[in-house]
Parts: sequence; C-alpha cells; structure tokens
Amino acid sequence: MPDRMVFTVHSASVAGMLSSHATQAGTVHTDEPRAMGGSGEGPNPIEMLLAAWSGCIIATARMVAQEHGVDLGAVTASAEGAIDPRRVQGDRSAQAGLCSARAVLQISVEQPLPWLQDEVEARCPISGVIRRSGAEMKIVIEPATSCEVAAH
Repeated sequence: MPDRMVFTVHSASVAGMLSSHATQAGTVHTDEPRAMGGSGEGPNPIEMLLAAWSGCIIATARMVAQEHGVDLGAVTASAEGAIDPRRVQGDRSAQAGLCSARAVLQISVEQPLPWLQDEVEARCPISGVIRRSGAEMKIVIEPATSCEVAAH
C-alpha cells in the first residue's frame, strides 16, 4: 500500500444551501435543515461527517477483525454529534465544529474482542479527524441482538 492516499471531491452550489458533491463513486448532495436556512432536501454536512465516521468505523472494524481471523457477522453503527450553533450564526465566542461525538458499533459476535475497541479508535481515519478537532469522542462496541440486526 502507498504511504499516502489522496481522495478528491468536487462540489458546487445547486440552489440556496443545497450543494452537489462529485466523488469517485458518484454524486451526493448536502443541504441544511429549514431551521438553519436550507430547504432540508439532503443531509446536512454534520450528518455526512457522522455517516463517514460510521462507515469508517465499520470498515476499520472489519479490517481489524479479518487480521485476527474473526468474522464479525452482521455489523451496524450509529453516530451522533453535537455542535454549538452560535458560531455558525456569527458568535465569535463560540467554537466551530463538533463539541462531542459518540458512535455505537454493534457486532454479531458473542465472544469478547478486547483488542477491537482500541484498534478501531486508533486506526479509523475519521476518528483521527474528530479527535484532532478537540471534540470529546467515544466509540462503544457491543454485541447486536438478532432483532437489532434484522431491523437494519
């Protein structure tokens, strides 16, 4: 694997706060909710960051488990993040960015995997971005029940 991988996204304003983003795999859109002046036609950028984090956690967990010869079975993740909207609204005394972020990774393995938590936190690139932002960050890994996995 190369020492560095570069990823590129090309973005354009579509209308109001709705934007289109071309990636190597296709196009995604972002917008702001109506309460923040958008039309609510797409996920907001914070939701996209949380989706990227969830996807990164899942991919990292699978990679690490594979290295240990473990099949995680069905895997789901959910993430939530909190921001202080005052900075976006122009209050310079507030900090921009995430204040806190929490993700829950549910795996279909009953056996304890004590190494998984540390490895996922240390190796997920999006976790690194969130950690370096100064936000409080927590990843919880727990066994999924068959009902939870079936619901996704």
